[in-house]
Amino acid sequence: MDTTGLPITQCIEERLSSKAEEFLNGPPDILQDEAYIVNVDLYDKSNNPDGFIKLGISESRLCEDLMIAKMKELQKTEEDASLVYYSDTRGSPKFRTAMKRFLERFFKPNHAIDIEQLHSMAPTSMLEMLAFCLADPGEYIMTPSPFYYNFYADVMSRAGVDIVTVPVAGMDKGSSVSISMEQMEASYQAATQQGKRIRAIIIFNPHNPVGYILTKHQILNILHFSNKYKLHVIFDEIYALSVFNQAEFTSVLSLDVPDPQRLHFIYGLSKDFGLSGYRMGILYSRNKRVLKFCRFMGNRALSAGPIDFRSSHLLDDLDWIENVYVPTHQSRLQEVFNKSKSRVEKLGLYVFPAQSCFFLWIYFGKFMRQKSVEEERRIGLLMIKNKIFLCSGEANFSPAPGWFRLTVTVDQDELEIGLQRLENVVTELELENINIGIHKLPE
Repeated sequence: MDTTGLPITQCIEERLSSKAEEFLNGPPDILQDEAYIVNVDLYDKSNNPDGFIKLGISESRLCEDLMIAKMKELQKTEEDASLVYYSDTRGSPKFRTAMKRFLERFFKPNHAIDIEQLHSMAPTSMLEMLAFCLADPGEYIMTPSPFYYNFYADVMSRAGVDIVTVPVAGMDKGSSVSISMEQMEASYQAATQQGKRIRAIIIFNPHNPVGYILTKHQILNILHFSNKYKLHVIFDEIYALSVFNQAEFTSVLSLDVPDPQRLHFIYGLSKDFGLSGYRMGILYSRNKRVLKFCRFMGNRALSAGPIDFRSSHLLDDLDWIENVYVPTHQSRLQEVFNKSKSRVEKLGLYVFPAQSCFFLWIYFGKFMRQKSVEEERRIGLLMIKNKIFLCSGEANFSPAPGWFRLTVTVDQDELEIGLQRLENVVTELELENINIGIHKLPE
Protein backbone atom coordinates (compact mmCIF):
# COMPACT_ATOMS: atom_id res chain seq x y z
CA MET A 1 0.00 0.00 0.00
CA ASP A 2 1.15 3.56 -0.58
CA THR A 3 0.09 6.82 1.14
CA THR A 4 -3.13 6.95 -0.95
CA GLY A 5 -4.30 3.62 0.48
CA LEU A 6 -4.28 2.00 -2.97
CA PRO A 7 -2.24 -1.08 -3.86
CA ILE A 8 1.12 -0.14 -5.40
CA THR A 9 0.33 -2.02 -8.63
CA GLN A 10 -2.91 -0.10 -9.07
CA CYS A 11 -1.08 3.24 -8.55
CA ILE A 12 1.56 2.33 -11.11
CA GLU A 13 -0.93 1.23 -13.78
CA GLU A 14 -3.35 4.12 -13.40
CA ARG A 15 -3.33 6.28 -16.51
CA LEU A 16 -2.52 9.95 -16.25
CA SER A 17 -3.75 12.73 -18.55
CA SER A 18 -3.01 12.60 -22.27
CA LYS A 19 -0.53 15.43 -21.86
CA ALA A 20 1.29 13.65 -19.05
CA GLU A 21 1.34 10.35 -20.94
CA GLU A 22 2.67 12.09 -24.06
CA PHE A 23 5.47 13.59 -22.00
CA LEU A 24 6.30 10.39 -20.07
CA ASN A 25 6.27 8.20 -23.17
CA GLY A 26 8.23 10.60 -25.34
CA PRO A 27 11.89 10.28 -26.34
CA PRO A 28 14.17 9.51 -23.37
CA ASP A 29 15.83 12.53 -21.79
CA ILE A 30 19.40 11.28 -21.63
CA LEU A 31 20.63 14.26 -19.65
CA GLN A 32 17.93 13.90 -17.01
CA ASP A 33 18.58 10.17 -16.73
CA GLU A 34 22.29 10.79 -16.15
CA ALA A 35 21.60 13.71 -13.81
CA TYR A 36 19.47 11.46 -11.59
CA ILE A 37 22.35 8.99 -11.25
CA VAL A 38 24.70 11.87 -10.43
CA ASN A 39 22.50 13.75 -7.98
CA VAL A 40 21.96 10.79 -5.66
CA ASP A 41 25.73 10.29 -5.37
CA LEU A 42 27.28 13.77 -5.39
CA TYR A 43 30.83 14.46 -4.27
CA ASP A 44 31.32 15.76 -0.75
CA LYS A 45 34.83 16.32 0.55
CA SER A 46 34.07 14.88 3.98
CA ASN A 47 31.11 12.55 3.53
CA ASN A 48 31.38 11.26 -0.05
CA PRO A 49 34.83 11.90 -1.56
CA ASP A 50 34.25 9.24 -4.24
CA GLY A 51 30.96 10.79 -5.36
CA PHE A 52 30.28 12.40 -8.73
CA ILE A 53 31.95 15.67 -9.70
CA LYS A 54 29.21 17.64 -11.43
CA LEU A 55 30.61 19.71 -14.30
CA GLY A 56 27.44 19.74 -16.37
CA ILE A 57 25.45 22.50 -14.70
CA SER A 58 25.37 26.09 -15.93
CA GLU A 59 26.05 28.24 -12.89
CA SER A 60 28.97 30.21 -11.51
CA ARG A 61 30.51 30.23 -8.04
CA LEU A 62 33.52 32.32 -9.02
CA CYS A 63 32.29 35.48 -7.27
CA GLU A 64 30.35 33.84 -4.48
CA ASP A 65 32.44 35.76 -1.93
CA LEU A 66 31.54 39.14 -3.43
CA MET A 67 27.87 38.31 -3.87
CA ILE A 68 27.38 36.84 -0.39
CA ALA A 69 29.02 39.91 1.15
CA LYS A 70 26.73 42.12 -0.94
CA MET A 71 23.65 40.16 0.10
CA LYS A 72 24.60 40.45 3.77
CA GLU A 73 24.91 44.18 3.26
CA LEU A 74 21.46 44.25 1.66
CA GLN A 75 19.99 42.36 4.61
CA LYS A 76 20.51 45.53 6.64
CA THR A 77 18.14 47.36 4.31
CA GLU A 78 14.72 47.70 5.90
CA GLU A 79 12.12 45.65 4.09
CA ASP A 80 8.74 47.15 3.32
CA ALA A 81 5.60 45.46 4.70
CA SER A 82 4.25 45.28 1.14
CA LEU A 83 6.64 42.40 0.42
CA VAL A 84 4.39 39.92 2.23
CA TYR A 85 1.41 40.66 -0.06
CA TYR A 86 0.55 40.19 -3.73
CA SER A 87 2.36 42.58 -6.03
CA ASP A 88 2.29 43.80 -9.62
CA THR A 89 2.42 40.76 -11.92
CA ARG A 90 5.06 42.58 -13.99
CA GLY A 91 7.43 42.90 -11.04
CA SER A 92 7.69 45.88 -8.73
CA PRO A 93 8.17 49.36 -10.23
CA LYS A 94 11.36 49.62 -8.13
CA PHE A 95 12.87 46.51 -9.72
CA ARG A 96 11.85 47.52 -13.24
CA THR A 97 13.31 50.99 -12.70
CA ALA A 98 16.56 49.53 -11.38
CA MET A 99 16.71 47.14 -14.35
CA LYS A 100 16.07 50.00 -16.78
CA ARG A 101 19.07 51.90 -15.38
CA PHE A 102 21.21 48.76 -15.42
CA LEU A 103 20.37 48.01 -19.06
CA GLU A 104 21.00 51.60 -20.08
CA ARG A 105 24.42 51.55 -18.36
CA PHE A 106 25.71 48.20 -19.63
CA PHE A 107 23.77 47.37 -22.83
CA LYS A 108 23.96 50.84 -24.41
CA PRO A 109 20.46 50.89 -25.94
CA ASN A 110 19.99 53.41 -28.74
CA HIS A 111 16.68 54.49 -27.22
CA ALA A 112 15.29 55.18 -23.77
CA ILE A 113 13.81 52.10 -22.09
CA ASP A 114 10.29 52.48 -20.73
CA ILE A 115 9.68 50.51 -17.51
CA GLU A 116 6.12 49.89 -18.74
CA GLN A 117 7.71 47.69 -21.42
CA LEU A 118 9.64 45.61 -18.88
CA HIS A 119 8.17 42.46 -17.36
CA SER A 120 9.86 40.54 -14.57
CA MET A 121 9.92 36.76 -14.23
CA ALA A 122 12.42 33.89 -14.35
CA PRO A 123 14.14 33.68 -17.77
CA THR A 124 13.04 30.06 -18.30
CA SER A 125 9.44 31.14 -17.71
CA MET A 126 9.92 33.97 -20.21
CA LEU A 127 10.90 31.53 -22.96
CA GLU A 128 7.86 29.40 -22.24
CA MET A 129 5.64 32.49 -22.04
CA LEU A 130 6.88 33.71 -25.42
CA ALA A 131 6.34 30.26 -26.93
CA PHE A 132 2.72 30.32 -25.72
CA CYS A 133 2.32 33.87 -26.99
CA LEU A 134 3.98 33.72 -30.42
CA ALA A 135 3.16 30.24 -31.72
CA ASP A 136 0.40 27.64 -31.62
CA PRO A 137 1.00 23.99 -30.67
CA GLY A 138 2.62 22.24 -33.62
CA GLU A 139 4.23 25.42 -34.95
CA TYR A 140 7.97 26.14 -34.83
CA ILE A 141 10.70 28.39 -33.51
CA MET A 142 13.99 28.42 -35.40
CA THR A 143 17.36 28.56 -33.62
CA PRO A 144 21.03 27.84 -34.38
CA SER A 145 22.31 24.50 -33.12
CA PRO A 146 23.79 23.47 -30.81
CA PHE A 147 21.71 25.24 -28.19
CA TYR A 148 21.38 24.98 -24.45
CA TYR A 149 19.81 21.68 -23.50
CA ASN A 150 16.66 22.85 -21.67
CA PHE A 151 15.39 25.16 -24.40
CA TYR A 152 13.50 22.34 -26.12
CA ALA A 153 11.64 21.56 -22.88
CA ASP A 154 11.03 25.29 -22.29
CA VAL A 155 8.99 25.64 -25.47
CA MET A 156 7.78 22.09 -26.11
CA SER A 157 6.77 20.44 -22.85
CA ARG A 158 3.73 22.64 -22.15
CA ALA A 159 3.40 25.12 -25.03
CA GLY A 160 3.75 22.34 -27.63
CA VAL A 161 5.99 24.42 -29.87
CA ASP A 162 8.69 22.57 -31.79
CA ILE A 163 12.13 23.61 -33.06
CA VAL A 164 13.77 23.95 -36.46
CA THR A 165 17.56 24.00 -36.16
CA VAL A 166 20.17 25.90 -38.15
CA PRO A 167 23.57 24.14 -37.89
CA VAL A 168 26.36 26.50 -36.83
CA ALA A 169 29.50 26.37 -38.96
CA GLY A 170 33.09 26.70 -37.78
CA MET A 171 33.06 25.16 -34.29
CA ASP A 172 36.06 23.03 -35.21
CA LYS A 173 37.98 25.84 -36.94
CA GLY A 174 38.61 28.32 -34.17
CA SER A 175 36.64 31.35 -33.12
CA SER A 176 35.32 32.24 -36.61
CA VAL A 177 31.92 30.74 -35.90
CA SER A 178 29.21 31.94 -38.24
CA ILE A 179 25.47 31.71 -38.42
CA SER A 180 25.32 31.50 -42.19
CA MET A 181 22.44 33.35 -43.82
CA GLU A 182 22.58 30.77 -46.61
CA GLN A 183 22.13 27.97 -44.09
CA MET A 184 19.38 29.89 -42.28
CA GLU A 185 17.60 30.41 -45.59
CA ALA A 186 18.02 26.73 -46.50
CA SER A 187 16.69 25.57 -43.11
CA TYR A 188 13.72 27.92 -43.37
CA GLN A 189 12.83 26.85 -46.91
CA ALA A 190 13.24 23.14 -46.13
CA ALA A 191 10.96 23.47 -43.11
CA THR A 192 8.25 25.40 -44.95
CA GLN A 193 8.31 22.89 -47.83
CA GLN A 194 7.62 20.20 -45.22
CA GLY A 195 4.58 22.16 -44.06
CA LYS A 196 6.20 23.48 -40.90
CA ARG A 197 5.09 26.98 -39.94
CA ILE A 198 7.94 28.96 -38.34
CA ARG A 199 6.78 31.84 -36.17
CA ALA A 200 9.97 33.10 -34.51
CA ILE A 201 13.75 32.91 -34.25
CA ILE A 202 15.59 32.76 -30.94
CA ILE A 203 19.24 33.77 -30.61
CA PHE A 204 21.37 33.04 -27.54
CA ASN A 205 24.13 35.66 -27.50
CA PRO A 206 26.64 35.12 -25.91
CA HIS A 207 26.10 31.50 -26.79
CA ASN A 208 25.52 28.57 -24.48
CA PRO A 209 27.08 25.98 -24.90
CA VAL A 210 29.77 27.02 -27.40
CA GLY A 211 30.75 30.41 -25.97
CA TYR A 212 30.94 32.43 -29.19
CA ILE A 213 29.77 36.05 -29.47
CA LEU A 214 27.95 37.36 -32.51
CA THR A 215 29.32 40.39 -34.30
CA LYS A 216 27.23 43.47 -35.02
CA HIS A 217 27.12 42.44 -38.68
CA GLN A 218 25.84 38.95 -37.82
CA ILE A 219 23.14 40.33 -35.54
CA LEU A 220 21.94 42.75 -38.22
CA ASN A 221 21.81 39.92 -40.77
CA ILE A 222 19.57 37.93 -38.43
CA LEU A 223 17.32 40.92 -37.83
CA HIS A 224 16.94 41.54 -41.56
CA PHE A 225 16.25 37.86 -42.19
CA SER A 226 13.51 37.80 -39.56
CA ASN A 227 12.04 40.99 -40.98
CA LYS A 228 12.04 39.50 -44.49
CA TYR A 229 9.76 36.67 -43.36
CA LYS A 230 7.85 38.67 -40.72
CA LEU A 231 9.15 36.48 -37.91
CA HIS A 232 9.40 37.48 -34.28
CA VAL A 233 12.99 37.40 -33.02
CA ILE A 234 13.97 36.74 -29.40
CA PHE A 235 17.43 37.69 -28.14
CA ASP A 236 18.54 36.00 -24.93
CA GLU A 237 21.57 37.95 -23.65
CA ILE A 238 21.78 36.34 -20.22
CA TYR A 239 25.60 35.98 -20.41
CA ALA A 240 26.23 39.55 -21.62
CA LEU A 241 28.68 40.45 -18.83
CA SER A 242 30.40 37.04 -18.80
CA VAL A 243 32.91 37.85 -21.54
CA PHE A 244 36.70 37.67 -21.40
CA ASN A 245 39.96 37.70 -23.39
CA GLN A 246 39.30 41.24 -24.65
CA ALA A 247 36.06 40.18 -26.32
CA GLU A 248 33.58 42.86 -27.33
CA PHE A 249 29.89 42.23 -26.89
CA THR A 250 27.22 44.08 -28.89
CA SER A 251 23.70 44.05 -27.53
CA VAL A 252 20.78 43.96 -29.93
CA LEU A 253 19.37 46.86 -27.91
CA SER A 254 22.12 49.11 -29.24
CA LEU A 255 21.19 48.56 -32.90
CA ASP A 256 18.59 49.92 -35.27
CA VAL A 257 15.96 47.19 -35.50
CA PRO A 258 13.89 46.85 -38.70
CA ASP A 259 10.73 45.88 -36.79
CA PRO A 260 10.81 46.80 -33.06
CA GLN A 261 7.35 45.26 -32.56
CA ARG A 262 8.75 41.81 -33.33
CA LEU A 263 11.90 42.04 -31.17
CA HIS A 264 11.81 40.56 -27.66
CA PHE A 265 14.78 40.75 -25.30
CA ILE A 266 15.57 38.53 -22.30
CA TYR A 267 18.03 39.05 -19.46
CA GLY A 268 18.39 37.63 -15.94
CA LEU A 269 20.59 37.55 -12.86
CA SER A 270 21.26 33.78 -12.86
CA LYS A 271 24.46 33.78 -14.91
CA ASP A 272 26.33 37.10 -14.81
CA PHE A 273 25.58 37.55 -11.11
CA GLY A 274 25.71 33.90 -10.05
CA LEU A 275 22.18 34.11 -8.63
CA SER A 276 20.67 31.02 -10.24
CA GLY A 277 18.62 30.38 -7.10
CA TYR A 278 16.91 33.77 -7.36
CA ARG A 279 15.05 32.98 -10.61
CA MET A 280 14.97 36.69 -11.41
CA GLY A 281 14.99 38.21 -14.87
CA ILE A 282 13.34 40.60 -17.28
CA LEU A 283 11.53 40.53 -20.59
CA TYR A 284 11.72 43.72 -22.64
CA SER A 285 9.29 44.11 -25.52
CA ARG A 286 7.71 47.05 -27.32
CA ASN A 287 4.79 44.91 -28.47
CA LYS A 288 1.71 45.92 -26.46
CA ARG A 289 -0.17 42.68 -27.14
CA VAL A 290 2.76 40.54 -26.01
CA LEU A 291 3.10 42.61 -22.86
CA LYS A 292 -0.63 42.39 -22.17
CA PHE A 293 -0.54 38.60 -22.49
CA CYS A 294 2.44 38.42 -20.12
CA ARG A 295 0.69 40.69 -17.64
CA PHE A 296 -2.37 38.42 -17.55
CA MET A 297 -0.23 35.29 -17.23
CA GLY A 298 2.51 36.79 -15.07
CA ASN A 299 1.16 35.67 -11.70
CA ARG A 300 2.12 32.10 -12.65
CA ALA A 301 5.82 32.96 -12.87
CA LEU A 302 6.23 36.02 -10.65
CA SER A 303 9.36 36.12 -8.51
CA ALA A 304 8.87 36.38 -4.75
CA GLY A 305 8.63 39.84 -3.19
CA PRO A 306 11.81 39.57 -1.05
CA ILE A 307 13.81 38.43 -4.11
CA ASP A 308 12.42 41.34 -6.13
CA PHE A 309 13.37 43.68 -3.25
CA ARG A 310 16.96 42.43 -2.95
CA SER A 311 17.48 42.38 -6.71
CA SER A 312 16.30 45.98 -6.93
CA HIS A 313 18.85 47.12 -4.36
CA LEU A 314 21.60 45.08 -6.02
CA LEU A 315 21.00 46.67 -9.43
CA ASP A 316 20.71 50.12 -7.85
CA ASP A 317 24.42 50.00 -6.97
CA LEU A 318 25.65 50.57 -10.51
CA ASP A 319 29.05 51.88 -9.44
CA TRP A 320 29.78 48.70 -7.42
CA ILE A 321 28.65 46.55 -10.34
CA GLU A 322 30.76 48.45 -12.86
CA ASN A 323 33.91 49.08 -10.80
CA VAL A 324 34.05 46.06 -8.48
CA TYR A 325 31.85 43.17 -9.50
CA VAL A 326 32.11 43.02 -13.30
CA PRO A 327 35.91 43.47 -13.50
CA THR A 328 36.42 40.80 -10.83
CA HIS A 329 33.93 38.44 -12.46
CA GLN A 330 35.50 38.78 -15.90
CA SER A 331 39.07 38.52 -14.59
CA ARG A 332 38.36 35.33 -12.65
CA LEU A 333 36.40 33.90 -15.56
CA GLN A 334 39.25 34.56 -17.96
CA GLU A 335 41.80 32.99 -15.61
CA VAL A 336 39.87 29.80 -14.96
CA PHE A 337 38.85 29.39 -18.61
CA ASN A 338 42.38 29.82 -19.99
CA LYS A 339 43.95 27.60 -17.36
CA SER A 340 41.38 24.83 -17.82
CA LYS A 341 41.49 25.07 -21.61
CA SER A 342 45.27 24.68 -21.63
CA ARG A 343 45.08 21.69 -19.34
CA VAL A 344 42.42 19.89 -21.38
CA GLU A 345 44.26 20.58 -24.64
CA LYS A 346 47.33 18.84 -23.20
CA LEU A 347 45.19 15.69 -23.09
CA GLY A 348 44.92 15.82 -26.87
CA LEU A 349 41.39 17.22 -26.92
CA TYR A 350 40.22 20.16 -29.01
CA VAL A 351 38.63 23.03 -27.07
CA PHE A 352 36.72 25.77 -28.84
CA PRO A 353 38.39 29.16 -28.16
CA ALA A 354 35.36 30.70 -26.46
CA GLN A 355 35.15 34.34 -25.47
CA SER A 356 32.19 34.11 -23.12
CA CYS A 357 30.05 31.98 -20.80
CA PHE A 358 31.18 29.37 -18.26
CA PHE A 359 32.24 26.41 -20.38
CA LEU A 360 34.83 24.47 -22.28
CA TRP A 361 33.21 23.11 -25.45
CA ILE A 362 35.35 20.01 -25.97
CA TYR A 363 35.62 17.75 -29.00
CA PHE A 364 36.48 14.06 -28.49
CA GLY A 365 36.69 13.22 -32.20
CA LYS A 366 40.28 12.03 -31.87
CA PHE A 367 39.13 9.17 -29.65
CA MET A 368 35.96 8.17 -31.49
CA ARG A 369 35.94 4.88 -33.40
CA GLN A 370 33.27 6.34 -35.64
CA LYS A 371 31.55 9.71 -35.77
CA SER A 372 28.20 8.70 -34.31
CA VAL A 373 25.86 9.52 -31.46
CA GLU A 374 26.31 5.98 -30.17
CA GLU A 375 30.05 6.55 -29.90
CA GLU A 376 29.46 9.84 -28.07
CA ARG A 377 27.21 7.98 -25.62
CA ARG A 378 29.95 5.39 -25.08
CA ILE A 379 32.33 8.18 -24.06
CA GLY A 380 29.64 9.65 -21.81
CA LEU A 381 29.21 6.32 -20.04
CA LEU A 382 32.97 6.15 -19.52
CA MET A 383 32.74 9.54 -17.80
CA ILE A 384 29.95 8.22 -15.59
CA LYS A 385 32.13 5.22 -14.74
CA ASN A 386 34.87 7.65 -13.65
CA LYS A 387 32.39 9.65 -11.55
CA ILE A 388 32.46 12.83 -13.63
CA PHE A 389 29.42 14.42 -15.26
CA LEU A 390 29.66 16.63 -18.37
CA CYS A 391 26.79 17.81 -20.55
CA SER A 392 26.87 15.94 -23.86
CA GLY A 393 26.63 17.41 -27.32
CA GLU A 394 23.58 15.25 -27.94
CA ALA A 395 21.81 16.87 -24.98
CA ASN A 396 22.71 20.27 -26.46
CA PHE A 397 21.37 19.30 -29.92
CA SER A 398 24.81 19.48 -31.50
CA PRO A 399 24.68 18.91 -35.27
CA ALA A 400 27.85 16.78 -35.02
CA PRO A 401 28.57 14.06 -32.42
CA GLY A 402 31.59 14.06 -30.13
CA TRP A 403 31.19 17.34 -28.26
CA PHE A 404 30.85 17.79 -24.49
CA ARG A 405 30.31 20.90 -22.36
CA LEU A 406 32.43 21.22 -19.22
CA THR A 407 31.58 23.97 -16.73
CA VAL A 408 34.69 25.65 -15.26
CA THR A 409 32.91 28.05 -12.90
CA VAL A 410 32.11 25.45 -10.26
CA ASP A 411 33.89 25.13 -6.90
CA GLN A 412 37.56 25.24 -7.90
CA ASP A 413 38.64 22.33 -5.69
CA GLU A 414 35.96 20.19 -7.32
CA LEU A 415 37.05 21.40 -10.77
CA GLU A 416 40.57 20.18 -10.04
CA ILE A 417 39.31 16.72 -9.08
CA GLY A 418 37.03 16.70 -12.12
CA LEU A 419 39.92 17.48 -14.48
CA GLN A 420 41.94 14.67 -12.90
CA ARG A 421 39.07 12.28 -13.54
CA LEU A 422 38.75 13.56 -17.11
CA GLU A 423 42.41 12.67 -17.57
CA ASN A 424 41.55 9.13 -16.43
CA VAL A 425 38.78 8.99 -19.03
CA VAL A 426 41.20 10.01 -21.80
CA THR A 427 43.74 7.41 -20.64
CA GLU A 428 41.07 4.71 -20.80
CA LEU A 429 40.02 5.84 -24.28
CA GLU A 430 43.63 5.68 -25.47
CA LEU A 431 44.08 2.17 -24.06
CA GLU A 432 40.83 0.97 -25.62
CA ASN A 433 41.89 2.25 -29.03
CA ILE A 434 45.30 0.59 -28.72
CA ASN A 435 43.67 -2.70 -27.73
CA ILE A 436 41.45 -2.75 -30.82
CA GLY A 437 44.28 -1.68 -33.10
CA ILE A 438 43.38 1.99 -33.56
CA HIS A 439 46.55 3.97 -33.04
CA LYS A 440 45.56 7.23 -34.67
CA LEU A 441 42.06 8.22 -35.62
CA PRO A 442 41.28 10.63 -38.44
CA GLU A 443 39.78 13.93 -37.32
